[in-house]
Amino acid sequence: MKLGLGTVQFGMPYGISNSGDICTDNELNNILKLAHSHQLKIIDTAASYGNAERRLGKSSLISKFNIVSKIDNIDAKDETSMKHRAVQLIRHSLTNLCVERFYGVICHDPKTMVTEIGAKTRVALEYLKEQNICKKIGVSIYEVEDVCRIIQQGGIDLVQLPLNIFDQRFLRTGGLAELKANGIEIHVRSAFLQGLLLMPLDQVEVKKPDAYQALLRFHKFANDLKLTPLQLGLNFIQSLNDVDHIIIGAASVSQLQEAITVSDIDIAPNDYSTLSEDNPAVIDPRMW
Repeated sequence: MKLGLGTVQFGMPYGISNSGDICTDNELNNILKLAHSHQLKIIDTAASYGNAERRLGKSSLISKFNIVSKIDNIDAKDETSMKHRAVQLIRHSLTNLCVERFYGVICHDPKTMVTEIGAKTRVALEYLKEQNICKKIGVSIYEVEDVCRIIQQGGIDLVQLPLNIFDQRFLRTGGLAELKANGIEIHVRSAFLQGLLLMPLDQVEVKKPDAYQALLRFHKFANDLKLTPLQLGLNFIQSLNDVDHIIIGAASVSQLQEAITVSDIDIAPNDYSTLSEDNPAVIDPRMW
């Protein structure tokens, strides 16, 4: 199962289509039960996701998953202090989650690969791995140019990157294949552009009018194939062999069940390149 569970919605309202509601502890536990029963392996979380870690730690199921956590760049006066701070931050998260070790820890800062502080933070991540606090270390990236930097500088086991039927940059440029060829595990985020791809067109016209024409083409493409937007958006990423896990959020059991059901549908291969968008105002949520 390529699906992995994102958890930001357990700690705060998230996404352009979010109603502002956060699920109850009981619903959260039922989401984890469903994820485990369908063999979802990855849970993606972070200390910055409100109280998501503490809520996840209440469930006895949390230890059944491979957990990936995140830290931002660490600003410290020297390498020893930086390592100490990294251990302090990650052990606090481990305590919140009631687990002993992370599968992965990644730096969440988009400038990690191009700044001096980012380079120092990666040294701190290497220390976490040496201390057996996590199995893999990695970075979260936004730009295709970071692929070359990751491969040249080495030491990265895991990369999280944005990829969806509109944002095909890493696919189009060969960056995805290059990462995989170098043995790097690839986790996809923003699979539905924070929910934009799944919004009704009338809501898109109000909330994100500059994306309306792109969504209109997307809906027509889906209709022509007799698919729902969810089926089309998820199948696009699932068809990519280089992708290891697709991190999706779910605020309810029904949302996760729908995604699981859709992921089991076998859809004939298609050429999705005509739906690729280059406008940052459409494909980059940081600019919304």
